[in-house]
Amino acid sequence: MSSSTRTPAPAEAGVIGALSTLDRFLPVWIGVAMAAGLLLGRLVPVLVVLVYVSLWGRRLFTTTPRGSVHA
Repeated sequence: MSSSTRTPAPAEAGVIGALSTLDRFLPVWIGVAMAAGLLLGRLVPVLVVLVYVSLWGRRLFTTTPRGSVHA
């Protein structure tokens, strides 16, 4: 019977050992980047509203058209 765990061949172990950390965990980094993108996509509308409200308090946004005189 064969063992359930496979020992990598010396050539395969050398190739894996030669990879950088970024290359070794590339699927993990891609998954993290995708999750961060989805999370940021959910948060962006909230962030836009928060920035708009905070700038509205400073009167950086106004409802008067450009060129009109403020009272």
